[in-house]
Amino acid sequence: MEKQPKSFSFRIRIFGSSAPSGLEAMLGGIVHKKTGMKVSFDKPDVRIRVVVSGDLTVFGIVLCETERKSLFTRLPHERPFFHPGALVPTVARTLVNLAQAMPSHTFLDPFCGTGSILIEAVKVGARAVGGDADEQMVKGTLKNLQNIQDVQTSCADVIVLDATTLPIRDKKIHSIAFDPPYGRSAKLFGVKNMTELYKLSLEECERVIKGGRIVFAYALNLYEGKPPEELVEGVGLKVVELHTQRVHKSLVRRIVIAEKPD
Repeated sequence: MEKQPKSFSFRIRIFGSSAPSGLEAMLGGIVHKKTGMKVSFDKPDVRIRVVVSGDLTVFGIVLCETERKSLFTRLPHERPFFHPGALVPTVARTLVNLAQAMPSHTFLDPFCGTGSILIEAVKVGARAVGGDADEQMVKGTLKNLQNIQDVQTSCADVIVLDATTLPIRDKKIHSIAFDPPYGRSAKLFGVKNMTELYKLSLEECERVIKGGRIVFAYALNLYEGKPPEELVEGVGLKVVELHTQRVHKSLVRRIVIAEKPD
């Protein structure tokens, strides 16, 4: 910080149970005693947050926040083009954030579907590039991009493409995030199975990325074959994080974060 903070606010959130009575006041008192800062809930210099889940406790200072309300103005069923299984904005933004998409950087989604991820990438200021093997999806994505406020189609290039043979030169992409089709009914467009689709697509991602992150999801409970996180290592990438999300009783999503080693 540029100057010594003089005031703070304090909030604690516990997952799986409620916070013991007086815990916030007690921890806030410790912060005051150790730092000399005063409590201010209106305009604090520092906002401290504590998250407790099981045996894990994380303390942090709020540096920035997402305007969550705006995410719910972009729900899939309210777009001009809708298709079942489209990612909700909160998940799409999570993938974009995990990929560390940045303003003016080039971002790729080679399985764009209805455009959920591309929309969020453009919203954070990235130059979005994407496509899908299904021409109807590409047309639908363009419609959805045109319908989003403050987003111009000039901010994104969307074309019909094959994710296993990307029409992009080597090392031209800063970050990548994608959410391929799930389940046995997914269209594979020429490849033998989902394992081959992931392997060939990841090889292409490794080729076109400069050195940033590649983030993708798959259905942990529906996938058959070699786990995609193991395929990552085989194409010259490195798994840095794995996350599991229970969507509903029929779908458990695994999110894989990979990087290209230096």
